[in-house]
Amino acid sequence: MRKYKLLENVITHRRLPVKKVMICEIKPTLSAVLYFYETKKDGFASDSQHFDSVEQAELYCESLGISNSEWIEIADCMDYCNLDWIAPVRRKGRNIGEYYGDGVWEKFDGTNWIEFNIDTAE
Repeated sequence: MRKYKLLENVITHRRLPVKKVMICEIKPTLSAVLYFYETKKDGFASDSQHFDSVEQAELYCESLGISNSEWIEIADCMDYCNLDWIAPVRRKGRNIGEYYGDGVWEKFDGTNWIEFNIDTAE
């Protein structure tokens, strides 16, 4: 299970301005990761925090003033993809056990994996 929320009002978490949050359930442990984003665009999270359950992550969100309503549920990640992206994105070569460097990624467009560099990504 993954869900995200675009925040109407920017909050501050660990001195970072936060405009979007995502909760991702980690299977099989059923623990959760709460991701924090400085932008509403899809991309890498600025920060994250681990919780023992989705419910604990939701309670933490409430303590930050983020209501527990109007979350947008999204599909679980495809294999080898980053949990913090909404779109299927993975480090190039990860699916075959090869390493292509820090900045080389691939994004699935529905048919093909398209290479991109994080320095030029939107």
